[in-house]
Amino acid sequence: QGMLGDWCMMLFGSSVAGERLGSVFSLSRTISGAVVTPLLAYLSDKLGVGLHCFFAIAVTLSIMNVFTVGLTTWSAQIVTAISMCLSYTTFMVLTMRYLLAFLGKELLGSSRGLMSLGAALLGFPSQALMYDLIAQLPDTEVIHLRLPLQVAFLFSAIVTSLWSAHVLYTGLPSRPLIYDRDANGAAASALDGLKGKDGG
Repeated sequence: QGMLGDWCMMLFGSSVAGERLGSVFSLSRTISGAVVTPLLAYLSDKLGVGLHCFFAIAVTLSIMNVFTVGLTTWSAQIVTAISMCLSYTTFMVLTMRYLLAFLGKELLGSSRGLMSLGAALLGFPSQALMYDLIAQLPDTEVIHLRLPLQVAFLFSAIVTSLWSAHVLYTGLPSRPLIYDRDANGAAASALDGLKGKDGG
């Protein structure tokens, strides 16, 4: 919220604009998370497009944010706020389906935590560069915040695009891998039991 207020003050010369944009962001995140994304998930399943629809939305919006955040108009900042929220909620659906497909619901909590940790570590260089740019660029010009924000969005777009391409290329397993591991373990235990009986 602090950076948002500074950004709007720099663009529009008003702290009220930051409060208004923050309200738009909060409302957009609520609507996209509670209504739009679940509806898209339902329609994508019914239409048979599956994850492809969500990958297309997440990648398109993440790339679009790189350009719209740098535009110095109110409408562009509104579009960026809405796009950020929708790209975030669609990406959350993708990661949850990815984890469920590979690990099943039994390890969902721990695997989600590890993925969040990995994302935080992966994003650390981008954040460090962003704050370094903020410290070095002149604080009286729009580029003081515009370039760091664009760098952050560009990093997010690259990561989202690469991960999406990887998942679409490799595909998802027909059943969680943990089930195959458990099945193999059960089969091995049964085989060991039979061998023990034969040996006795």
